[in-house]
Amino acid sequence: MNFWWPGSQPFLRVNAFGQRFCNEDGPYDVAFNLACMQPGHFWWQVFDDSSWEDVVAFDTTICSRVVAKEGAKNCLLLGQFYPCTSDEEWHSVYLDPNVENGVLIKADTLEGLADLMEFDEDTKATFLATVKRYNDLAAGGADLDHDKAPWRMTSLDAPPYYACKLTGWLLTTLSGIRVDGRYNALTSEGVPIPGLKMAGLDHGGFFSGMYAQYYGGLNMAHNLLAAWLGAKDIMGLEPPVALPGVQAAYQA
Repeated sequence: MNFWWPGSQPFLRVNAFGQRFCNEDGPYDVAFNLACMQPGHFWWQVFDDSSWEDVVAFDTTICSRVVAKEGAKNCLLLGQFYPCTSDEEWHSVYLDPNVENGVLIKADTLEGLADLMEFDEDTKATFLATVKRYNDLAAGGADLDHDKAPWRMTSLDAPPYYACKLTGWLLTTLSGIRVDGRYNALTSEGVPIPGLKMAGLDHGGFFSGMYAQYYGGLNMAHNLLAAWLGAKDIMGLEPPVALPGVQAAYQA
């Protein structure tokens, strides 16, 4: 399976009509759902040959990290997907192999890229206007259309140009068994089933409606805490009481 790991990088995104449609730097679930609502349920990610400088400036983290950073271990656990240390490595690991296998398309001009994206003349004109508008916003230092962070607005003006056609894949499972405050599984009537504890992603609803990408390790912490509290209840122990300082922080 060919898989484009840098798909979450906040490069320009356009739909089948060559139009920009979102803040590319939004949380996974927001950008993903907006993209899946586009015509044909797909989108194009577009960037240029200065992409290494861009991803360094983007400085994304957790599962989106593609640039090595001292002390960051998350990407080292992902097999063939790992952070790069240089422009040369970025090209050899991500760009060149994916151009060769067809995941990425590459052209010396934006017009040529639009042709490879199989845009008709009207859509091609829209796409070129979209890129010009995006470059103008980047040069101005403010995204007046979608409010993307200014340091993640980078011009597309360094050939060759690249595009990747992306669509939805499994982001996260949002379902699971409903539980009470002691992590007992509930029947369809909401009655606790004594002794049957649900922790981790078996506990339904934790990611319902969102995917908290900005909190690295959140899921691991949730899994550990739910299992710990469930085990304490099985042993007949009361759950711990939050420290006064923590309570005060939540009340602030």
